[in-house]
Amino acid sequence: RVQFQEEDRSGSRSYDPGVRALEGAVAGFEKYFPDAVNLLYSVTTRLLPAENYRQSARRLHEACDKFYRTVWTVHTNHSPGTLPLDELGGLVKRYSREFAEIFPCHDDFEAKSYELLCRAPKETRRGVFRYTRERLGYMLRGTEALRVLTQRICAERIGFYTELAEAAERKKGLSRETIFAGR
Repeated sequence: RVQFQEEDRSGSRSYDPGVRALEGAVAGFEKYFPDAVNLLYSVTTRLLPAENYRQSARRLHEACDKFYRTVWTVHTNHSPGTLPLDELGGLVKRYSREFAEIFPCHDDFEAKSYELLCRAPKETRRGVFRYTRERLGYMLRGTEALRVLTQRICAERIGFYTELAEAAERKKGLSRETIFAGR
């Protein structure tokens, strides 16, 4: 890809693919991750203490959706589009097997709880009250584990892109400060 490594006709230096990947990953992380953390925080500090189980389930679903989108976007530099939660979870498993262990379904209780988490927007709109404190506890533990894993996996990938960008820029004779000044 010579076009990224040469100066364009206006005389300014174009970014190489490593820098573009880094910028896309950081932008994707900043787009979804803070919102997901805020949703999780609202559940733990406001909704669960008030025993608002319907809204808690819905917010946990939204938080999981945003955590999965964060991982996908950091790795691919594009949004996965509108997909069900279980499909999003399936997409990100390719980046770490640990995602398969976030919501274990070893028994009927866990399987049903995960199913209800995936269907939370639909179920809460219909007014179905099948959410219990125990089920929400399972959902909350999984969502918190997903937050931790998402943060770690994305930090590793952004670190990888940073190394690529720095190596490419060192070849061109640019410093780290120059790389990040363009962000």
